[in-house]
Amino acid sequence: MREIQNRRLYPRLGFSSMFEYCIKQLKYCNTSAQLRIDTMCFFLELPGTKESLEKGDLNLSVIGSFQKFVRHEKQRKKSYSTKEKKELLKQVESKVATKGKYGSKLLRYF
Repeated sequence: MREIQNRRLYPRLGFSSMFEYCIKQLKYCNTSAQLRIDTMCFFLELPGTKESLEKGDLNLSVIGSFQKFVRHEKQRKKSYSTKEKKELLKQVESKVATKGKYGSKLLRYF
């Protein structure tokens, strides 16, 4: 997926977006496609976070919610530096860790 995105190959393959490529070519459902795209973008925007996922310090639900928040903020014309994103991520991770399995519900409010 990353190679297709980086080289912008999806239009050459007949798709209007990476999302459409994931749904029609890779056969992901809408939710899975968006989560995978969000995760890929997350790793590109915040180097070093892939290791956190591999170690289990970070999970896909947090990444998906975090990217949804960032997209929402962009629509509101708010942007964050890499440093600010890393700080926000630490805050979210600590909320999730302290609240256990219910922590992901908190992500809607951060």
